[in-house]
Amino acid sequence: MIKYTLHILLCLCVSLGAKASCVPTSANLNMAVCNGDTLSFNGHHYFQAGTYYDTLTNVNGCDSIVTLQVTVTSTPTSTFTVSSPVCQGSNSTVSFTGTAGSTAVFSWSFGGASVLTGSGSGPYTVEWPTPGTQVLSLVVSDSNCTSTTTTVQVNVNVPPTASFTLTSPVCAGTNSIITYTGNADANAVYTWNFAGGNVASGSGQGPFRVNWSAPGVETVTLTVADNGCTSPVAAQTITIQSGFFTAGLNWDSMVILERFQVFAGDTVKCTGFVAPLAGGIPPGGTYSGRGVVNDTLFPTDHGPDTITYTITGEGCPSSASDIVFLNICEGIPNINPQNLFSLYPQPAEDYTTINFDPAYTGALIVVNDVTGRRVLSMLLTDSPQQLPTDKLRTGVYTVVLYRNGGQVGAQLLVVK
Repeated sequence: MIKYTLHILLCLCVSLGAKASCVPTSANLNMAVCNGDTLSFNGHHYFQAGTYYDTLTNVNGCDSIVTLQVTVTSTPTSTFTVSSPVCQGSNSTVSFTGTAGSTAVFSWSFGGASVLTGSGSGPYTVEWPTPGTQVLSLVVSDSNCTSTTTTVQVNVNVPPTASFTLTSPVCAGTNSIITYTGNADANAVYTWNFAGGNVASGSGQGPFRVNWSAPGVETVTLTVADNGCTSPVAAQTITIQSGFFTAGLNWDSMVILERFQVFAGDTVKCTGFVAPLAGGIPPGGTYSGRGVVNDTLFPTDHGPDTITYTITGEGCPSSASDIVFLNICEGIPNINPQNLFSLYPQPAEDYTTINFDPAYTGALIVVNDVTGRRVLSMLLTDSPQQLPTDKLRTGVYTVVLYRNGGQVGAQLLVVK
């Protein structure tokens, strides 16, 4: 906007007989132009400060000398700074960096930001409640001069979350599955604290398998950093249980059944009888191992075997193991010196297969229970040949081979 002051001296016309004469007049104009703008007057253009003269014709046809006093007023600038990118829900400082006088008027637009503090030229503290690209702008007016509009884009990022799930309670030494459920991708930075847990597998985002060796209550924490934003700390407690029981084996309390005996670190001697297992501490657990069916040992071969006793309390199993030695039973017809026949599988369910020397085709197979009572017999016709066991009860049987009226071999058969 142009400012000016006009001082006009009226033209004096003097009559000199039939001829008139004009006395020149003058005018003074004080005009201001904003820096960078152009002042136009009587077809002339001015953009620098100074004194300029121009001649006009007044209404009486007389010359009027105009004196222009032009001043240049500084135009304010509207630059400002604000940090970008920022995190949703966080604060930013908006700082004016342009030039303006003390009477300048500042017209701000903060886009989607909420103004927490600030006025005039600022600085301002603003908060970003909504993610996305936000636009801030500023126009400054000073002494009738107006700046250009400055706009700045701010990228507001969604902060990562650090939520996760874990398996709790768990037994000491048993893995808890820890799974991240937040919104960050695999490229984010994950800072886990497993409170002394042993990481069996997993990295970065996970999932993790972590176990603790001692019972107690621990706290697992996580923070996630992504796109310049850091999540609040997420924390979850995990309970590590030891269970109610510590398993043990006391072989001295094993039951002696006729000639079947079990001793710790010693031998199992059998006559074909089965042995219910005992000695687990505390009672109520289960036994497992080769030849063990329903907590009963069915000796099927000689050599060492491992028997394991397991008991569960508070959802946590505890186990103890020991070695027993199985010897071929003495004093029963379990003699097959020439390997005349073999039985498989052992233990049998619906059947066992007899593999025999073809020279014994036509020989008689007899199956006796532990009392010596015959429960099954059949003639050998073609090797290998199936011997049905689906009608037999669970237990140990003696399979005897007869030829020409005499016993030539025998083997134990376990049916489960």
